[in-house]
Parts: sequence; structure tokens; C-alpha cells
Amino acid sequence: MPKVTDEYISNKKKEIIDAAYRVCQEKPIESIVLQDITDKAGFSHGAIYRYYKDIDEIFVDLFARLNSEISISVKERYEQILNKTVDWRDTIFGVCRILSDAVVEMGIDELKLAAYTDVLIMSDPERAVKISSKLKEAEKNPLIWVEANLRIYIDNLIEEGIVHPTESTDKILQFMGASIRGIEVSYVLSQSFSDERYSGNYKPDEMFRCLAKSMISMLGGNIE
Repeated sequence: MPKVTDEYISNKKKEIIDAAYRVCQEKPIESIVLQDITDKAGFSHGAIYRYYKDIDEIFVDLFARLNSEISISVKERYEQILNKTVDWRDTIFGVCRILSDAVVEMGIDELKLAAYTDVLIMSDPERAVKISSKLKEAEKNPLIWVEANLRIYIDNLIEEGIVHPTESTDKILQFMGASIRGIEVSYVLSQSFSDERYSGNYKPDEMFRCLAKSMISMLGGNIE
């Protein structure tokens, strides 16, 4: 029997993850079963267990791959903005621009998957936490990283007396997170649904600029 190499195993896992991604475009995550992925990948039912013990292990690798691809770009650009900008308002605009670009770069398919992930969190939070806990720090949703670092940045501005917010940092970041999810869903609808209320009416750059203005306002700043 020929020796099974690490490269062979890695390629087989990639085939499975690719198949899982395609299935996620067709069905909500919480309704997907292992047989769906097995059929899509062209594997026999027993063969897939050579590489993954259950479907959630597949989802861990799928989320890790998707998040890692966008995380590097987001983190690098975030650091560049902090090093280049002087006015804190420009920093807020810059961070929102990064997030806007990330939404467009992710594309409709990945944004749909993100929406399905939210449904999984609501329908089966214990399972969602279990999957998330197996992701390494660099493999988690980059929004979590942005929120954590933006919290430090905002708290430093407050401590130095540069800003005088009308809301707590928690409330501002909660507003940001909720707004981002809303923008993502609206963008998906605008690209997928041929209805005059949505089609072409939601542009990420415009929506994120509105978000930046709102955050600056909550931080006690003026928009010039």
C-alpha cells in the first residue's frame, strides 16, 4: 500500500473544505449534514472520516481559512492607519474604510455564509461557541480583532482628554458591530434581490462613511 503523504492528506482536506463551502452557498449551516458535504466532494461516506471526525471539525477549518484570508489585510491596513494619521477622526474614517473594503473583497458568497453563521449562533449557541473555541486567534473573525484594538485606541483618547464621548466605549462598539452586520446584509440583498428598494441602493463605502460619522459624533467630535 503506497505511503500516504502529508501533502496528500492536505489536498484531500482542501477538497472537503471546498465542497463544504459550496454546500454553505446552498443551505443554512444549521441544516447541513455530513452527507451533504460527502456527496458534494464525491467521497464515500466512510472515506471522509479518515480526515475529519465530524462536520464541526470541517466547519472549523472552513472558517479558519476564510477568516485568515481577510485578517492579514485588515490587520496590516489598520496598523498603517495608526502610524500615518494624526487626527483621531481620520483614524475612525480610515478604520471604517478598511471594513468597507473587506466587505467588498469578501464577496456575496462569503457574506451569505457570514449571515448563515449568525443564524447558527442564534439557533444553537452552544455549538457555535464550541466551533469558535477551536479557532486560533488569527483564524477568528477579523471584526473581533478590530473591535478589541479600537477599544484600546478609544480608551486612550478618553484618558488623554482628546475626546469627550456622549456614550460609553461599550455602547459605541456595540453600535459599530450591529451596524456592520446590517450593512453586510443590506449589501447582499442589494446584489441578490431585484427589487427597487434594494437593487444597487446599498453601497458599502457610503454606508461605512455614515457609520464613521456616527461614531465620531458619539465620541464628541465634529465633522468638518
